[in-house]
Amino acid sequence: MTAVALWAGYFVGAAGMGWVFPSVMALAANAVGPHEQGATAGTVATDHGLGMILGPLVGTLVYDLHPGAPYLLVAVLLVLVALWPARAPV
Repeated sequence: MTAVALWAGYFVGAAGMGWVFPSVMALAANAVGPHEQGATAGTVATDHGLGMILGPLVGTLVYDLHPGAPYLLVAVLLVLVALWPARAPV
């Protein structure tokens, strides 16, 4: 892998996080009432930080099982999230 490919990969990842993080925060804020805004913002911010720490740790542990296992784990988790039933509007 060349340095240019590595920089391009980091750029794509950073740009994706820059677009996704604000939209996740906005979706969470719009899903709750005014009295729940602070708790929701704190929970989403905490979850982002926790994911930045636990993701690489779990990925490394799963990678020891098989080099393709982290990708399979992410695919399974994405399917589960996509199939998760939506909460009915209140």
